[in-house]
Formats: sequence, C-alpha cells, structure tokens
Amino acid sequence: MSHTHHLQQLRAATAFRFAEAGNSQKSADANYAAAVQELSSLLKTNGLANTLAYCYSKEAGQRLLFEQINEWLTNPEIPGRITPSTSARKEDQPALFMQAVLDLKNDHYRIAQQEVLLLAGWLIRFVKKPEPVTTNASAPDDTYK
Repeated sequence: MSHTHHLQQLRAATAFRFAEAGNSQKSADANYAAAVQELSSLLKTNGLANTLAYCYSKEAGQRLLFEQINEWLTNPEIPGRITPSTSARKEDQPALFMQAVLDLKNDHYRIAQQEVLLLAGWLIRFVKKPEPVTTNASAPDDTYK
C-alpha cells in the first residue's frame, strides 16, 4: 500500500470519526454541519489562520471543528504536521496551537492549509445535513378568520 493511499484512508477514517462526534452533539448539530459546509470556502478566501480564529471564536459547532482541525494538524502521520509548544494546562492548548500556526513558514503553512482542505472534503461527505424546517402548506391558514 502506498503512503498516499494510506494517508487517504487515514483522512477518511478521521473525518468519519470527527463527523460522528459533530453529529452526536444535539445542541451543536446544525451549527457543526453549517461550519463543515463553509470550511472549504473560508479556507480558500481567508486562509488557515483566519479560519481557525473564526472557528475558535464562534459557537459550539465551530469550536468543535477548531478542536478537530487542531487534532488533525498535530497528527504525526500527516504531512504538514504542526508541533505546538506543550503546556500542562489544557486551557493553554488552543493558544499554543494558534501560535504554532502563525509561526509556520510559508511552505509549511500552505501544506497545512491543503491538509485541512482535503480533510474538509471528507467531512462534507460524512456530516449529517440539518433537517430543513418544513411548513405544512396543505393546512388552511386561520390567520384571517
């Protein structure tokens, strides 16, 4: 098995696990799905660092996506792995990860961004789309009676 094939399988398996976690959070369900749907365009328009900052600053669904991207980009098996400084305090980890992203050299930054784009392609396939709100069009409207 080639390294590329292994990496694709790893990406798909990780995206499936991430999507399952996002789909299982009831309060963040629609929020997570929307965040996944817009991830690729955010990355292409704003870049990796701005997209991560946006995800970190938002609601539970986007925050979960930030944590998942953090986990993926610090995975030792991927190209473009980011190695943030370590801290004993869990609350310091997001800041250390963001600082590591901001400190990346241009080539490494592009590789990391490409990795997140590839992961986003898999996430979109696995995330549950929010159920559309339906109205009962056949029910009579009693508003004006």
